[in-house]
Amino acid sequence: MLTLCMSLIFLSHTLLAQKISGKITDKSKEPLIGASILVKNTKNGTIADGSGAFTLDNVVKNSTLVISFIGYKTKEVAAEDNLTIVLEEGNTLNDVIVTGVFDRRTALSSSIAISTISAEQLSKQTPTSAADLLKNVPGVYVNSSLGEVRNTIYSRGVTTGNNDGRWGYDYVSMQEDGLPVTNTLYSNYGPDFFLRPDVTLEKIEAVRGGSASIVGANAPGGIFNYISKTGGDKLEGEISTKLGLEGNGKNPYYRADMGFGGPLCKDVTYHIGGFYRTAEGSNYPGYQSNQGGQVKGNLLYNYGAGSLKLMVKVLNDHNLNKEALPTTSFTDPELVKGFSNTSSMLWPSMTATVNVPNRGSVTYDPSKFYHSKEFKGGLKWDHDFGSGWKVSNNMSYSDKSQDAFSPIGTVTPLDMTDFVSYIIAGSLHPGPPGAPGSFVVPGNYKFSTFGGNTVMTSSMGFDFTRPVPFAFNVTSSTGPAKDFAPNYLLFAPLIYNSSKVTEFMDQINFNKKVGQSTFNVGAFYSNSTLDRVQESFGVTLNTFEPNPKPLNITLTAPNGAVFQVTNPNGVSKLGADQGYTLFNATQTQTAVFFAHTYEFSKQLTLDWGLRYENLRVKGSNQISNQIADTLGGTDKNPLTLFDNYSNGPGATFAYDQSKSYLSYSAALNYKMSDETAVYLRYSNGKKAPGFQIYQDITTEFARTSLDPQIQTIQQVEIGFKAKTAQITSTITPFLSLLSHIPNNVTFSNNTGNLYNPPALYNDIRTIGVEIEEVYKPTANLNIRGVVTLQNSTATTYESWIHNNATGVDTKISNSGNTTANVPNVMFNITPEYATNDFYANVTWSYMGKRQANFANAFTMNAFSQFNFAAGYNITKAFRVNLAINNLFDTYGVLGWVAPGTFPNNLNLESLSAAQVAAAPKAFYETFGTPARAYFVTAAYKF
Repeated sequence: MLTLCMSLIFLSHTLLAQKISGKITDKSKEPLIGASILVKNTKNGTIADGSGAFTLDNVVKNSTLVISFIGYKTKEVAAEDNLTIVLEEGNTLNDVIVTGVFDRRTALSSSIAISTISAEQLSKQTPTSAADLLKNVPGVYVNSSLGEVRNTIYSRGVTTGNNDGRWGYDYVSMQEDGLPVTNTLYSNYGPDFFLRPDVTLEKIEAVRGGSASIVGANAPGGIFNYISKTGGDKLEGEISTKLGLEGNGKNPYYRADMGFGGPLCKDVTYHIGGFYRTAEGSNYPGYQSNQGGQVKGNLLYNYGAGSLKLMVKVLNDHNLNKEALPTTSFTDPELVKGFSNTSSMLWPSMTATVNVPNRGSVTYDPSKFYHSKEFKGGLKWDHDFGSGWKVSNNMSYSDKSQDAFSPIGTVTPLDMTDFVSYIIAGSLHPGPPGAPGSFVVPGNYKFSTFGGNTVMTSSMGFDFTRPVPFAFNVTSSTGPAKDFAPNYLLFAPLIYNSSKVTEFMDQINFNKKVGQSTFNVGAFYSNSTLDRVQESFGVTLNTFEPNPKPLNITLTAPNGAVFQVTNPNGVSKLGADQGYTLFNATQTQTAVFFAHTYEFSKQLTLDWGLRYENLRVKGSNQISNQIADTLGGTDKNPLTLFDNYSNGPGATFAYDQSKSYLSYSAALNYKMSDETAVYLRYSNGKKAPGFQIYQDITTEFARTSLDPQIQTIQQVEIGFKAKTAQITSTITPFLSLLSHIPNNVTFSNNTGNLYNPPALYNDIRTIGVEIEEVYKPTANLNIRGVVTLQNSTATTYESWIHNNATGVDTKISNSGNTTANVPNVMFNITPEYATNDFYANVTWSYMGKRQANFANAFTMNAFSQFNFAAGYNITKAFRVNLAINNLFDTYGVLGWVAPGTFPNNLNLESLSAAQVAAAPKAFYETFGTPARAYFVTAAYKF
C-alpha cells in the first residue's frame, strides 16, 4: 500500500513537471547571452546560451519564471514552452547606441568610451541640474555648486582649470536629440540655460573623447546627448508630483511632471510632456530661486523605408545662482561665524530703472536673475534607399532669449582702505564746468543701513609718499563682519545682460555599406546671430552678512558739505558705472566629415574618420562714453553724486575672423568573444574659440591684438569591455594633451575702469584610467560604480599678475605644476536592493584632492557625499519615491574666490603658495555642495 502511494505521488509530480525552452533578446532582437532564468521561489535555473536560447527541466505547471540580465530590467513571465522574452534596456554593453558612432551598433562592438543612463536610472535621481546627471559617467568632472545653471563639465582633464561658469562647456557638446543645445558660448550664457531633464527624457548617451571630434561640432572633449522619448504602439504616460525641502529642510520645493504618448493614426505616433517647478533653493535669498518649466513634443511618422520626426520645445524658466560664502583656513576650510551652507549672499529684491539702448526702459530686479526663454522646432529624416544606401538629416531652428540680472563674476568684498574701492563705490565728483576729469572729495564717509544703523565710517586724506596720493582709513567698523573682515563691505555691481540669439543647425549623413566596408559622408552647418546688450545699472555696497542689506553712503567734506553718494535704494553711479556695450555678431560654422568602417573579420574592425571645419565670427562691439554732468545731474543737485554721470555712444570695434581646422581619429576594435572586446584609438581634435574672446574687445588695443588660436586635443585610449551574467566591466586607460588653452582675466586701472590684458595660451597633459563596473551578485542586489584615476600637469602655463601701483602688469610662469581643478580620484558607487515592488539605494560620491590654481597655492580637500533613494510600488501603476541628497550635510569645496578686493580677487592665479603660507587663516570665499535636501515623489504610470 505504501509503495502504491509513493508511486502515485511520483507519477503526479512527473505529469505536472515539464521541460520548457525559449529565447531571451533585447528589443532589437539581439540575443542576451548569459541571461539568468530562474523558477520563482526555487533554486531551479539556467542561463541563456550563445544565441540567447535556454532549456529548463522539471518546471512545474503554473510556475513563474524570473529572467534577469545585467543592465536590464528583471522580468517575470508564466512558465510556458517556446517562449520569446524581450528585456527592456538598462545600462549595458548590449545597448544599441547612436551617439559618437558612424552607424548604429552596440556599445560592446563600438570603439569608443560611451556610457548610457537609462530612463529607469534617471527616475531614481533628484539632480540639481542637467549636468548633475553626468556624475554617473566615468572621467567626467561636474561642478553644479552654483545651482541649475552655469555649471562646469569637462572630461579627462580637458579644462581651462577655471570653475566660474564662464568656460564650463568649452570643450564638450551638450546635445538634445543629436544636435547641440546651442553653438553659442560666452560668459554667463551656455547650453544649461536651455537644457532641462524631465519625464520626456528617454536616456543620456555620454561619449568621452574618441570620435567626438569627428561626429560632434567643435566638441573634441566629448558629446553628451539627451535623447527624448517617442510614442509607441499603445498609449502610455506618466504623471508625477515632487515635494521637497531644500536648504537642510527649510526651503520648499514643488514640481509637477507629465508625459504621455502613443499612436495618433496609422504609422504616426506622438509624445508630449514637460514640467513646472517653483523652489526657494538651497540658499534662499528672500525670493524664488527657480521658477518655470518647459513643454516638449514630437510626432514620428514611420513609412516603411524610413521615418520623419517633427520636434517642438518651448521653455520659460527663471534661475538664480548661489554666491560664494566667506571662509577661513586653506588647509581645513570652514565658513566664518554667522554663516552656514544655507546662507545667501544675494542682496534684497529692489529696483532701479535705466533706459537701456536697444531694449528701452528696463527695471533692474535681482529676483528675476536669469530669465531664459526658448522656442525650438526640429525635423529629423531617416531613409533607407536600399542597396546599402541610407541617409539621415537632422535640423533645428531655435529662438532664444535671456535676461540676466546678475553681478559680474560674483558678489565680492571691497577693502575700504583701498582708493580704488571708493571710485568703484561712486565717490567721484565731476570737475567744474569746462574742466576735464573728475576728482575725489576728501572727507569722512558714513555707511549706514536704511534703518539708520551705522556699520562703518572712514576718512580720506592725502599721503604724497604713495603712488596714488590718497590715504583711506577705516575709523570704525561695527557691522556683522567686524570680527573677520573689519575693513570690508560687500560689493554687488548691478549688471544687466540681455541676449537674443537665433540659431539654425543642420547635419546630414549619407551611409553606404559595400561588402565589409561602411562609408559615411556628412556635413554640418550652423548659423548663430547674436544681439546682446550689457548695461551697468550702478553698484551697491552692502552689509557683509547672510542676506546682505544695501547701505546708504554719505560723505561729509571738510567744509561741512554733505554729499549723498547713493540714491534712496542704495544705488550709486546709477546707469553709469561701466556704461554699456552693444554686441552684434554672426557665427557661421561649416563642416564636412568622412568616416570608413572596415570589418576584417567578425572579430576585428577598423574605423577611421576626419572632419574639416570652418568657423567664422563677424561682428562689432560698441562701447559707451561716460559723460560728467557738472550741473548736478538729473536732479540738478551737485551734492547727489549718484546721478552726476551718464553714458552716450562711444567707439565701435569691428572684427571678422575665420578659422579652418582638420580633426581626425582612428581605432581598431577586437571582439575576443561574445562577452569581451578591446579597442585602441588615437584622436587629434581641434577646437575654435567661442564668442567670449570676441566680446572682450572693448579697446583698440584688444582689437588689434586679437589672436584667436585653434586648440588641439590629442587623446590616446585603450578600452577593455566585458560582460557576463553578473558583471559588466569597462576599463579605459587614456592620455590627453590639450594645447593653446586661453587664459583671460579682468583687471581694473587707477580710474576704476575694467580692462582685459592680452590672452595667454597654455598646455596641459593628463594621464588616467576610467572604470565603469556593474555587478549583480544576486537577482535583487545590483552594485554600480564609476571610478576615475588621473594625474594632470600644466606643461606650459603663464598668468598675468596685476600691479595697480606701477600700472604695469607682469607675467609669471607656473609651467610644470599640477593642473588646477583636476581631481586625482573621483568615484560614484551605488549599491541597490530591488524587488518587483521596492528598491533602495545609497550613492557614495567621492571627489579627490584638487589643486586650487595653476600656481598650486593650496590644495582643495577631498570630500564624500552620500545620497539615499527608495521607492515602493503601491500598485502596479502607482509608485512613491523618497530621496535625501547630501545625507550627512557635507560642505565640500568646489570653487573659490581669492582673498583681496574686486576685481583682482577674481584672478585665481594671483594667489601664490608663499602668500598662503604667510596667512594660512586668511579670509576668502568658497562655493560648496548644496545643503541636505529631502524629496518625496508620487508617480502614476499608465
